[in-house]
Parts: sequence; structure tokens; C-alpha cells
Amino acid sequence: MPVTPPYSRAPQLTLTAARPEVLRSDFDFYGQYVGFDHPTLVNGTRVMAYPSLSVPLQTAYAYVTPKLGFNLTRYFIDPHPTGFADQTRSLPTFTADGGVVFERPTTIGGAPFVQTLEPRLYYVYIPFRDQSRIPVFDAGQQDINFATIYSENQFAGWDRINDANQLTLGVTTRLLSTDTGAERLRAGVAQRYYFVTQRVALPGVPVRTSTSSDLLAALSGAVSPHWVAEAGWQYSTNFSQTQKFNVGARYQPAPGKVLNLSYRETLNSIRQTDVSTQWPLGRGWVGLGRWNFSLREQRMLEGLIGAEYNGGCWVLRVVAHRFATATQQTSTTFFVQLELNGVSRIGSNPLETIQRNIGGYFRADPRSPRPGEPQTPYY
Repeated sequence: MPVTPPYSRAPQLTLTAARPEVLRSDFDFYGQYVGFDHPTLVNGTRVMAYPSLSVPLQTAYAYVTPKLGFNLTRYFIDPHPTGFADQTRSLPTFTADGGVVFERPTTIGGAPFVQTLEPRLYYVYIPFRDQSRIPVFDAGQQDINFATIYSENQFAGWDRINDANQLTLGVTTRLLSTDTGAERLRAGVAQRYYFVTQRVALPGVPVRTSTSSDLLAALSGAVSPHWVAEAGWQYSTNFSQTQKFNVGARYQPAPGKVLNLSYRETLNSIRQTDVSTQWPLGRGWVGLGRWNFSLREQRMLEGLIGAEYNGGCWVLRVVAHRFATATQQTSTTFFVQLELNGVSRIGSNPLETIQRNIGGYFRADPRSPRPGEPQTPYY
């Protein structure tokens, strides 16, 4: 299946600003100017301004934050046979985020802990605006998870802003060590409820007809001092079946030593295993690797292999990265980089690719006194 290349952004300018205590509120501003260019699709420019005022009200055990914003977007469309024209979209947005934190002391295996119970409510109201004549430059459907279920827009990008009258209900419980304050266990559930029928949608994507989202559940915790495990579950209450499931573990005995194992499954579409690692090989060498494999298609979806050598005042990185772009098609990239004393770098930079592929990756720092000593985390 051919893959349509994305739009080029030439140019893209973004402005973000924030100022607390404006009329007893917090003021935030997000603005963007983007020129979209594509060889075959409609081209144009999008100018957007999104100011908002929020009022954070908080006590020692509860909080509520109402927010009022106004999204103003202007499109300048180049002539094209599709017939899209210049237009302006204005949308007010109201959200309210609130929660309560309950705590109680408890003992497990003779060790003292503090257990929390944290209910949360997140309400969103956005009126309907017809957006069917707005081209789709960068919008997409957001996957529902614990990050997006507490967001005001179900679409990624700014070409579609959902009409909304909805409430998300969630609850989280945590187990905290009384001695250190470290979190040992976290569990949570959340679900969104819709009070109106969806009207704004992407081209070719059917509108939502249900009155609630899938139910989300997550569990994570420290199994031992060096092992952390997690699991996620997405369940359709409308069809009474599991939509997604994932389980994973991370072994990290020291900085620069990490092993990640995971399995994820999506109903009728995805069954994948994923293994990644960063591990010292001795004499200043560190091995890097990732293997993301599809059990349904019996092929590698993404892989990485490489090595780093820390010479004390310089670091050499050699990395090969391959990922599937379409059925039976792959793309391979090679990186070779020399970093001198943590200041200058020569060659292609693989750090972003390594960080994205290997969770818990620590960057070899040429400013360390000797290879093998504690390294600086890479963020």
C-alpha cells in the first residue's frame, strides 16, 4: 500500500506565552503560523491564536481549575480544483478540571506505606462549528489513552476541533513509601461520557455514535529494586470486549544498563513483541538494540542496532535503524557521530532515534572522568 507523504511546513513559527495572576487568573497563549506545501494536495497557510484564562483553586486535599479559551484560526488557501477557499474559524472553549486526594496509612509486609485515593473529573464544552470545508493539513484522530482522555480535543493537529459536551471520570490509587516517599504502586481507571452526538469528523471517518468511550485501566509498580512492571487494558463497554491490551517490564540495575520487554495487542489488527536494551560490553563499549516484531505479519516493524565507545574525552556512536514503511517495504538509516568533550558533534546525530527506541537510555558523556563511571542522563 503506497504511503502518502506528509505536508512540508515552510515556514512554521510558533509562539507560546504564559503569565500568572492576570485578573486573578493564569493567562496562556498559543499562536502558530504555518505554510503547508504538498506536490499533489491542496496547499495553504494557517494562522492561529489561542488565548485562555484559567483560575486554579486549590487546598491541601482538593483542587478545581476552570478554564475559558478562544480559538481563532484563519486559512489562506491556494487555488486548487477541490474548491477550498479562504475562511475563518472561531471557537470558544470551556473546561473544568477537579479532583480530591484522600490518604491513609497502611502496612504491607511490615513496611509502612501511605495509600492514596484520587478521584478526578474533567469537563469540556465546545460548541459545534461546521469544519467540513477546511482542508486537512495535519489533523488526525488521537488514540484514547490516559493522556488524551483528559484533553479537550480528540483530534491531533489544529484543522479539526471537536464539538464537545462531555465529562471524564477517573480514579487513581497510589502506594507511597513512608520512609522515602517513593511510589511503589499505581493503579487507575478512567472513562469519558458524551452528552451530545458527535458532528465534527475527519473525511472518511464515521462519527461516534456511542454515549461513552472505552474503559481504560492501568497498573504499574516496582516488582523489585531494579524491576518495574506495567500493564494497560482498554475495554469496550458498548461491545463487551477487550480492544487493547499491553504488558511490559523494565530491568535497570544502574544508569546505562537497561532491558525493556513488552507485548501489545489490538483487536483484529496488532500483536507485537518489543525488546530493547542498552548494555555495557566492556572496555568503554556499550551495545544498543531494539527488535519490534509483528506476530500477525511475521516480520520486523522496527529495529535498531548500534554501539557507543566512550574514550573519556570523546564518544563515538555507530547506529543502524530500520523500520517498515508499507507492506513488504522498509527504510534503513545509518548514523555515525563523533562527540568531542560534550561540546561539538561531527556527523549525523542518532540521539533522538536512540532515545525514542530505547526507554531508559542514558547518554555516554565524554566529560565523565573515565568510561564506566556514572553517566549523565539524556533528556
